[in-house]
Amino acid sequence: MKKLKNLILLNEKDNVAVATKRIDQNERLQPDLLVKDRIKIGFKVALNDINKNEDVIKYGEVIGKASKNIVQGELVHTHNLAGLRGQADKQITQK
Repeated sequence: MKKLKNLILLNEKDNVAVATKRIDQNERLQPDLLVKDRIKIGFKVALNDINKNEDVIKYGEVIGKASKNIVQGELVHTHNLAGLRGQADKQITQK
């Protein structure tokens, strides 16, 4: 586990990190990481740009696909993340 300022990065493969406290919009956490949105404790922030349909990786595991382009420092949540489990549930329900 790697600790960044106000973030937890559990795996080096992760492209999102989890906020350990509320992070204000336009707060700089690293020299190269400016937070674009207000991030609540426990929520995810993009560590780099993630293109639409690319994997979102947390804890070293794919947790979903970007449903639109996500820029570095942006909140990653249901408005821009399509969870894989939710899609699988829809497919099962539709059969």
